[in-house]
Amino acid sequence: MNDTDQDRAWRDWYVKTAILPSSKRLDSSRAKSNNTNTLLSAAMDELQFCAKTALNTATDSTNNNISVQEELNQIAERIRLLSHSLATGEPLQSSSISSVSEDKFISAVENDLSVGPDANWEVVDENLFFPKFMMFKDGSNIGIGKSTGVVQTSPENLLAWTFHVDSAASMAKHRKRNGLDMNKYPYRILARLNDHHHLLYTCRKLPFPLAARDFITRGVWKKVDENNFTLAYKSINDDDPDIPGNFVKSTLPLIIRSESIIVYYFSRLPNNQCRYTMIVRADARGNVPSKVMNNGLVSMVDKCRQAYDLFERDNEIDRLERQAFISAITTAPELTNFERNLIHKSFANAGLKHNDQGHVTSTNRDWSRINDGYFAVKKYTTYAEGDTSIWGKAVATIHAQPEVILAWLWFYCSNLRTKEHHKKDGNLLRTYYETDNKGSRTQHICVRKAMPTPLLTRETNIDCSWSDTNSVFVGGKSPGPRKGATTYTEREFVFCFQPAQISYKDSINEKGRVSPAPLERQPQASNIRTKFTSAAKISPEITVASAHQDGAKEKNKGVVQLKTQGVWVVRSTSENVTEVTFVTNVIDEGNLPKSVVNAKMKSNLSIVNFVQDLYERNGLQVDKEIRQEFQRTINFAVAQKTAAEEQIVKDQLELSKGDKTELWEPMDQRSSVFVKISKKHIAGEPINWGRAETTVDASCDTVLSWLWDYCSYERMASQHDLRRNPREVLKVISRNHWIFSSVKHMSFPIHTRHFVYDAAWTKTSENSYVFAWQPCGFSISTKNYDSGKSFRKSVKGEAMGYIKLQALSKNTCHLTKVSKLILAGRIPRKLMSDALIVRGLSDVFQLRETFNRDDEIDQAERNKLIAVMAQSDVIGNASGMLDEAEIYNAMEEEKVQSVTRRLDNVNDDHFQQLVSPDFRTKMSIAFLPGEMNAYLRVEVTIDTSIEEACAYNFQIMSRMRMKLNDTKDVVTRECRSFNMHSQDNHLVQDIGFGLKTRQFLTRHIWKRLDSKAWKRNLPVYQDEDEDADSQRVSQLSMDAHAHYHSSVPKRLVHVFDDVDESSLFPEAKNLRNVIKARSTGYFSYEQINDRLRTLGLDDREDAALANLDALIDERIAAYEAEKSKYSTCYMTYICQIELGGVLLPQFIQIAATSFLNQFVVMRKHFCKDHMIDFEKRERMIKKIKQAPKHCTRLENNDIEKARILLRDFDNAEGKKKEPIATSNKLVSAFARVIDGEIWVKLIGTIRCEAIDALAFLVSVDSRSLADENDIEKEIVLDPDRLRETDKGRNNSGHTCVVNSIQKSVSGDGTKIKNKKTKRLVWRIEHSKDSYILSSMPTEVFKRDVTADFEIRRKNTSFYGTGKNLPLTVDEGEVATRIKQISSSESIVEVLFHMQVRRSKKKLNAKSFSISQAGGDIVNPSNVNISNKEMKIMERMLLQNNHDEVRTLSKLQNCFQNWRKLDELLDVDGRVFGRVLMQKTGVRIFSQQRGGGKEWLTNSLTTF
Repeated sequence: MNDTDQDRAWRDWYVKTAILPSSKRLDSSRAKSNNTNTLLSAAMDELQFCAKTALNTATDSTNNNISVQEELNQIAERIRLLSHSLATGEPLQSSSISSVSEDKFISAVENDLSVGPDANWEVVDENLFFPKFMMFKDGSNIGIGKSTGVVQTSPENLLAWTFHVDSAASMAKHRKRNGLDMNKYPYRILARLNDHHHLLYTCRKLPFPLAARDFITRGVWKKVDENNFTLAYKSINDDDPDIPGNFVKSTLPLIIRSESIIVYYFSRLPNNQCRYTMIVRADARGNVPSKVMNNGLVSMVDKCRQAYDLFERDNEIDRLERQAFISAITTAPELTNFERNLIHKSFANAGLKHNDQGHVTSTNRDWSRINDGYFAVKKYTTYAEGDTSIWGKAVATIHAQPEVILAWLWFYCSNLRTKEHHKKDGNLLRTYYETDNKGSRTQHICVRKAMPTPLLTRETNIDCSWSDTNSVFVGGKSPGPRKGATTYTEREFVFCFQPAQISYKDSINEKGRVSPAPLERQPQASNIRTKFTSAAKISPEITVASAHQDGAKEKNKGVVQLKTQGVWVVRSTSENVTEVTFVTNVIDEGNLPKSVVNAKMKSNLSIVNFVQDLYERNGLQVDKEIRQEFQRTINFAVAQKTAAEEQIVKDQLELSKGDKTELWEPMDQRSSVFVKISKKHIAGEPINWGRAETTVDASCDTVLSWLWDYCSYERMASQHDLRRNPREVLKVISRNHWIFSSVKHMSFPIHTRHFVYDAAWTKTSENSYVFAWQPCGFSISTKNYDSGKSFRKSVKGEAMGYIKLQALSKNTCHLTKVSKLILAGRIPRKLMSDALIVRGLSDVFQLRETFNRDDEIDQAERNKLIAVMAQSDVIGNASGMLDEAEIYNAMEEEKVQSVTRRLDNVNDDHFQQLVSPDFRTKMSIAFLPGEMNAYLRVEVTIDTSIEEACAYNFQIMSRMRMKLNDTKDVVTRECRSFNMHSQDNHLVQDIGFGLKTRQFLTRHIWKRLDSKAWKRNLPVYQDEDEDADSQRVSQLSMDAHAHYHSSVPKRLVHVFDDVDESSLFPEAKNLRNVIKARSTGYFSYEQINDRLRTLGLDDREDAALANLDALIDERIAAYEAEKSKYSTCYMTYICQIELGGVLLPQFIQIAATSFLNQFVVMRKHFCKDHMIDFEKRERMIKKIKQAPKHCTRLENNDIEKARILLRDFDNAEGKKKEPIATSNKLVSAFARVIDGEIWVKLIGTIRCEAIDALAFLVSVDSRSLADENDIEKEIVLDPDRLRETDKGRNNSGHTCVVNSIQKSVSGDGTKIKNKKTKRLVWRIEHSKDSYILSSMPTEVFKRDVTADFEIRRKNTSFYGTGKNLPLTVDEGEVATRIKQISSSESIVEVLFHMQVRRSKKKLNAKSFSISQAGGDIVNPSNVNISNKEMKIMERMLLQNNHDEVRTLSKLQNCFQNWRKLDELLDVDGRVFGRVLMQKTGVRIFSQQRGGGKEWLTNSLTTF
């Protein structure tokens, strides 16, 4: 039964105004003040509250709820009672108090339904939570039904729900069962006599051929005491005086009056719960078969179950009970003798003991490992001496506190565990029961398990008790730090169970005692034992437990005892991580073979898996908590180190001959830029030693904790094929001495290798640790470790070595690892190569990456340089704020000027565009005639300040740059500084092809320049054949620049030039077998708005110098209006390279793109596309919201045209919509012929609001919509470029004009330039969540610029010019509908004309028809889409060649990718899954085959 907001509001109102007597609130007001005015004010406030609530919750009369008039009548009655009380001073009369007659009515109903204590109740439904019973009283054929259970809400709220018989949910259920005609089957309140008394009339349909039955019943409830309520219903006659005179019966011609008697009991339970009991008797009258009557009776008492489903709070109740138990642990009474004996007996039987270190450990039993492939839980089996039944043990780590796990074990019949039992074993018994062996920490449990036919049900009766190890073994009185603990976080508890001394059956037979119902428990601080209480006013003659005991079901007629015993040991390893050990034994007293019982031990131990999954948390977070606990106790562990542990460290240091550097041979090919690997051969040993050295960005304690946690989640996850290569801790000898096991799977035919080794660590000095390991001195049986998922023989290998940690700073240490692996067996020497050494040192690479703070450290170094740049002025002085070393000398000034002047003279026409991996990063190369040099150029926009961009490139040896440049061809790369603005870089690089290596020695200088000294953007280069007009324009631009240079902001430039020798690198002169190469170049950094100033100087050929200021200011103002708060700069890189030798400069072109790719990485590193577009979209949304409410006449014309297009496409008759495959499987496409032309509609679901999608589509110049096919894209703002019809409304809120040129492919496969000039108009369609966007062709005039500026503008664009492609003009119309369907989801429909050349066929008598409307000849070939046309459209849409498809896909992908992690829903998971699972090769054309992997990679990147 569904609950509605309206019903919940009514219940809240009813509880406050009727069930909770209003006199209490009024008495509290009288106690606060004796002033009559104050009392009257409080009373009137209460009445106003009641009136407001009544009016808000009242509904129309069609729902048969309380009408407004009835509510006002009740309020008037309250006013009368209040007035009388205030006038006379008499106590307030509450309508919630029942009268004498009403009490008699309820007593009569209870007497009618009363049964004796020996009543023979028949169980008709054995539901664990709400069983149903039936009986026949005094031989009558009229049955009495009953159901009882716990509902997780207050009795007041449940009473309101039950008494609200005409709720919306009840009315909906009545209509569903009886039909919508409420005149035939009415269901309404006849009269409301007071707050707790009403008359109900209902008519119900019965199965054919039985006639319908109607009932008139009186309902009255009363409050028995603070915790109990009773509600009674009984049928009354038509002549009852309380029935209104206007009463109208059902209009059915044949109807039989029936009778029913119902009583409800509501009893308060802990944690805001209620015991709900319903007893009902119904007499349908007439000739109704007893089976039909009984079925109806059972369905009536199902209301208890419906109430439970409505108010279900299972998880919350379980949590509250566990919290109460945990809070009472520290105050638990001492153990009784019975409890202490039970725990000691359980320990003895399970083979456990409590050692001197305070741990619970196992005795010398020979446990055999169960290899089930589940590494998180270790499972073992064994036979105890003299036992024929098997014992099982499971050990696991659970991500919760030990108290939480103990509480979970204690509540054996919790809601969760009872439901799991119900799923597995059905409605079999699972309950607590009471015996005379009472104790504060003891409970008795009975549970039954279903068995396959023909085996009988198994029953287990156990006595359970818990304790902390201090109380049971040491003699402590309360749980605290266990013996040997270093901090309070080390807590240990035991939970033991043994076969019950008194079974459940004996307990209920003894003295006629009946077990109370389950789930009524209340852990108390003074009595932590689960406490059971019998609910008041609940008939005690039958309970849930006894229902299962005495039920008539066949499976419950006989049971076989299953004796179970065992121990749970829960010990904390950190604050929120616990190690759990479970030992158990099962003995079947039936005829089940022992082998079958023993074989089930594996499934018996799976309860540990269930608990582990229940409390599973993020593995990385758990690793962090364990490491933190290790670091807290590290000093305690150092103090307890033994001689054996120090001997392990000493042996390994001596065995590897120490750290003598001259003995180690570098392995450069196996090393990285951060981790250096070397090897060493010791005479007489067949295996080489390996060494790895690195710097780790963490303290020694942190690194040691990571190394010691050998089986952490992080390290296990990095293990390749963990099922074949398991690792584990075999034994814990002490805090710093463990025994590890590791299995390494080898390729066929080599056998698997198994390594077992002792590991110990010690502190050698204040800031130094040594962690060493050696082969284990004793043999390990294969029964004791996990051999992995391998069926081949295992050979024992040996591992030895050490790791030395030396602190460099508080958060940095130097790590040296020396190790050797001996595989043993007959392994070819070829396999014992350097690869084996690297494999043994691989964890060093993982360790460094785990704690690397490369970005943080690089940013800190950049900040230092940025601070110097910010204080440096144009001349290079520091205004007294910097050191004298930062003042530029004459040589540095000359170097900057000469390099920039030399490279500025390279004409732009010589540069040829390179294919860039990133369309936003423009790359080009130039070769000048007669020179051996190659010129490389990169132009890109970087989303950061000019200082940070310059610092990024100037710091050549930053960690990020070192990682990017860590390639095999780099022999040497080193950089040394003169000061903060000047440095030398030495690079020796192998260029391949068997050629000699090249040596680069360059000097780098950065400096801040102004526009007068920096003329990159001015046409200073002039050809000798330049005409006079061009020279005049150039001179005008230079004059204008000189006039305006004082207001132009500064720029940063970073130049580099080769030097013959350097005092910082004296060794560079002595290198042999290298060829000196040369490189010269510069980086230019300009803020975007500063660049607009420079480009604006020569904007117009005929611009007068006097008007130039206004022109530039206008351009700057337009930019500032759309300016982002994020800094953005324009970077230009030009480099002249000469490799030397006899190599031609064209050789450089082979690796040019790969070399320049570093700037693509730089752009992505600082990329802020999402943030910048978000700002732009927010401004657009604000503009949309502030737009005029009504559109102009011309704007309405465009919108209506778009609506007509969408309507005609959807409503076209006789024309089939053809589905088309697109490149995005989440975008649907359909095609249809309208007026002889093909139109295509795209439909996609977007994870955003409608206004966000509209702002995204209108912002055509946003970065998210940028594409590699774009040549030019702009929103036209200049009124002089617009048509007269567009000038008045452009950019006014509803309209904007956009102009774009894109590279595209026509239907016949020809590459073209497609020009689109569109007028975008939007309008709200029906509501604020639905929009229509019209895109109609228009015209804009060409920008009036000089030829020189036009060339430079194109060269500085993100996009290619596509100058060799033919230009076509797209005049198609596009209609878009955006409809929001939820708070975070919208549907976008895009309709556009597909420009496909249609074939024209000759008409004949069979191929044409006459249209009925106008007699026009209709060619059937123009109505339907041919197969050839479908293939052309599919090729265009599959190849992502159409602008509308790309736009909708980007709209969808962007908003899906931008969703925050905590906002993701199930639908997002389905979207991601669909992207991953869709087949990419279904419609891939021949030229696209083999691109499936690339497509999948791109799809995952976008999401």
